Amino acid sequence: MSMNLVIIALVALVCWSTVKGTTPRRLEWFDVSDGSALCNDFTRAGYFLLRQNTSDRWIIFLESGGLCYSNETCNRRFFVSEVSRRFNRGESEQNNILYENFDPAEAWNETVVSGREAAVDVVSPYMTSMRCFENKTDYFPDGFSVQGTDILDRDCEENPLFCDYNHVVVPYCSSDGWLGNEDDETRSNTAADGECTQCFDYNQQNGCFRYDPRSESIQFTYRGRRIFMSVIRDLLAMG
Repeated sequence: MSMNLVIIALVALVCWSTVKGTTPRRLEWFDVSDGSALCNDFTRAGYFLLRQNTSDRWIIFLESGGLCYSNETCNRRFFVSEVSRRFNRGESEQNNILYENFDPAEAWNETVVSGREAAVDVVSPYMTSMRCFENKTDYFPDGFSVQGTDILDRDCEENPLFCDYNHVVVPYCSSDGWLGNEDDETRSNTAADGECTQCFDYNQQNGCFRYDPRSESIQFTYRGRRIFMSVIRDLLAMG
């Protein structure tokens, strides 16, 4: 099969939105078929897709979102920015941006462990599967799908170059610039089937990922390249 691909990677464009739109056709979620293509917290990665059955042209948008490079920075990244700001003890403007005085353990204990806030309101979507947000109405007001905008807009007046392409959005959840290809299953603290079976079920005795904000060892996995390759294989298999 011949596929004409346009891959937009690591750019600061906003090409998908969860806001209600006038175009009825939306990008729908698919889990990747490769069970080892996992987000930072070992949840199954996936992608949003809108097919144009008469076209063999594809535009694939890889979401950007920064990265983390140590256990300390990844523990800080694990939280949404609102929580990081709230629990940051820094006084300077620089610290308020970088959250250098943010204590992940304090934030985790005062929110999720205490039961005051649900994990879905605390955990960053840049480190877990978007499927974990499936029932969060402020993310998906119209159901578990997204509306394409800009280069993923279906309106040919607004987007004459790419409106008739097959549109794909791959949410970023690996914190590694789409480069990681870790395959060390011996380090995984996940369920027996190789992935977390229930989103945000952290610190429970079910074999799922256990987040420890005080851990000095690497507790996340980094598989951005594997996620990307799995998405490409899935799309090729669709014909």
